[in-house]
Amino acid sequence: MKSTTLPSSGIFKSHQKVSKLVVTEGIRSTNPNAESLFEQITSSRTTYRRLVAGILLTTVLSIAAKMVLPAGYLNALGNSSTLMLAAGACVGFAGATYLLARFVLNCELRHLILASAFITIAEGHALQIILDIRMPGSLSAGWVSSAAWTISGILFACSAYVNTTCKTGTRRSALVQSLLVCLLVLVGPLIAVPYVIDGPLNTYISTMEQGSVPFLAAGMLTRLAAVVLYLVTLIGFFRRTYTNNDRMAGMICFAFIPLIVSLAFRMVSTTRFDDWSIISLILESLSWLAIMCGFCIQNAIMQREAQDRLQELDALHQVSWSVVGTGTLHDLLDLYARTHQEQLGVKVAAVYLVDETGYNLELYALRGPADCPGAIGKKYPVMSENRWPGFHTGHTAKAFLTKEVQVANDVFVDVEFIPWRMVASDDGCAVSLPLVVRNNSIGVVNLYFEDCKLLTRQRLRLLSIIAGAAAPAIASAMEKKNNQEPELGIAA
Repeated sequence: MKSTTLPSSGIFKSHQKVSKLVVTEGIRSTNPNAESLFEQITSSRTTYRRLVAGILLTTVLSIAAKMVLPAGYLNALGNSSTLMLAAGACVGFAGATYLLARFVLNCELRHLILASAFITIAEGHALQIILDIRMPGSLSAGWVSSAAWTISGILFACSAYVNTTCKTGTRRSALVQSLLVCLLVLVGPLIAVPYVIDGPLNTYISTMEQGSVPFLAAGMLTRLAAVVLYLVTLIGFFRRTYTNNDRMAGMICFAFIPLIVSLAFRMVSTTRFDDWSIISLILESLSWLAIMCGFCIQNAIMQREAQDRLQELDALHQVSWSVVGTGTLHDLLDLYARTHQEQLGVKVAAVYLVDETGYNLELYALRGPADCPGAIGKKYPVMSENRWPGFHTGHTAKAFLTKEVQVANDVFVDVEFIPWRMVASDDGCAVSLPLVVRNNSIGVVNLYFEDCKLLTRQRLRLLSIIAGAAAPAIASAMEKKNNQEPELGIAA
């Protein structure tokens, strides 16, 4: 094969003009279906606007509920405050357990701090229930939960900005470290237990809260500090979501929306069981429900991704063996296309290689239904002065010329290798993967999925890796076929 270098003027400039005019909408380098609904909701692209809108909407709806609902409904909900606190304590303990396990597995310090924050809230709620039982009807028994919210706010704010990873040692040292961590997380909040079960101390605090202005001011400042700390936490988790694409941080951001509004209402409430305090407790319960559902959904997604990765690794292994030990170039590419079809759920697979001129792509392998329009050996021009749509304006030629992956979500744009009956019946998409060696395009692999949801972001990354790994083997087979060592494809 001759070394081919396309000129930088003339026909190439003409093709650039044609591409700008003729390339239709739907050809993208990314797939909008590559993200799940949960990923799209917590996506860093629009999280900031959604967070602000969520806080405003929650505030407006809460104020409207207070104005519209009769007082009897709010009082009835206030009577079930113990159940709400118990539910919050259970979710807090569950979240702390999950995060402690995450810390033991990956030794990220932020997970330890998050576990401490959740356990602080959980034990604060549990102690608050004990205090309410010991002092029924008391309006001043909310100091325990207020202190828990402030301390947990400090821990949450720290976790949002910490990126330290602890070092792991031997198995024995890891076990000792895990036990010390559990003791550290659990023992800290338990220090407050003697003060909670001390009846005279609680009576004294109740008396001070009812008649002491400094005590009231200290309580107000404590609740205000909790609101500020959780706002700082929200900003920190948003930054983590935006910069690191951290799904857990994005989930916590959305779960904290009703929680921050709840703490703001708690700050303006005058007594423990007034309307604002009851609405605050309801919003807090909604926040716990959002956190619980968020963790469950995240675990389900992680399990699905782990299964997909195992399947894709097996597919990568099969594809890797498909390019080893084959005979002719046609045999290699036919096995390569067939492996994509059998292992990766591809409906149609086609492999094009550049010819000696560098201006045409020749179809070397095609796997799919018998009525696929492509013919082995047929050549297609990658550039032309013809301004009408054709192969030279489609995603295959664009992938070859730009050396970038192209995804056609609207397969009506370019269906040179897909039967029309298949296009009409499926909700599919096509992806063109360039074969690049030494920054030179030597061909394109076209894959068609009958369901666009099959082309996930992880699957697209795997296909790109496979194409990049197979390109040198294909180039060697091309050189062997031509019995020389040329510079293949289009020069960079």
